[in-house]
Formats: sequence, C-alpha cells, structure tokens
Amino acid sequence: PLSVMSRDRDQMQTDLLDAQSRLRRGRTKMDSLEGTLASVDTQLSETQRVIVLSTQVPNETIGAALAQGKEQIMRALAEVQFQQERVNPVWETLEAQRAEVTRELSSVRFEIESLTAKIPVMDRELQTLQRRIYDAQMIERTINDAVKRWQDIQQELSDSFVDTNASIYNSGRQIALLR
Repeated sequence: PLSVMSRDRDQMQTDLLDAQSRLRRGRTKMDSLEGTLASVDTQLSETQRVIVLSTQVPNETIGAALAQGKEQIMRALAEVQFQQERVNPVWETLEAQRAEVTRELSSVRFEIESLTAKIPVMDRELQTLQRRIYDAQMIERTINDAVKRWQDIQQELSDSFVDTNASIYNSGRQIALLR
C-alpha cells in the first residue's frame, strides 16, 4: 500500500541523510588525521631514535674500593665513564602515536570509501521508490476521479429514474382521470 511505501521512503531518506552526514564527518576527520600524521612525522624526523647515555661506575663499587683501602683504584674508577645506547622514549611515544593515527586514518578511509560507494545506490533506490509512490498516487487519483464521476452519473441516473417514475405515475393518474 501507499502508506507502507511512504514509510519506507521516509526511512530511506533518513538513512541517506545519515550516510551523507557520516561521509562529511569522515572527510573532516580524515583531513584532521592527515594533519596530525604529518605533524607526528615531522616530529619523528626531528627526534633521534637512539640516545647515548654516559654513566659512571656505580657508587657501591667506588665505596667498596675505598673500604678496601685502594685509593688509587678509587680515583681511576671515579673517572671511568660508560656510554650506553638506548631507544629514545620520546621517539617510542611518537612512533606509537603514529601507529595509532595511521590505524585510525585507515579505518576512516575505509568508511569513506564504503559510504562513497553506498550513497549513490541509496539515492537511486530512493528515487525509484519516489517514482513508484508518485505513480501510485496518480493511479489512486485517477481511480478516485473515476469513482467520483461514476457516483455523479449514478446520482444523475437515480434522480432521472425517480423523475421518470414520478412522471409515469402522474401521467397514469391523468389518463385515469380522463377516462
């Protein structure tokens, strides 16, 4: 029925508007994420991946040498420095942030691609349904007009029948009076 088709059309319009809105939001989010990714990439390129830390001999070792009375060894140990390479924690944080932004950007791009393909299909289906509703409304209007004309003709015929019967009755009475 026409009412069901109209409800379906209203739901399809709502779904289409929602998809278009999600597409706009997705594109905005994608632009933002691409900017964030570029910023993180710039920071990563400016940040050293490995840092070199200089450390001295632990105080316990120096203290043990002092306790043993080895003052010469203690002075030598105090001047010894070790260099240790470690992954820069700032670089690790930026790399983790880059991975998260890249994952999110990939998800948003997938949604945009999906919606970009889906929206034209939804729009065509909506237009097809709107044409079917219009055709059904025109048929309904044509049927209603035909029914109205039939009712008008029926009323005219009924009125004519009543008038003709009354005329026949009156003519029959006049003939009966004339006899």
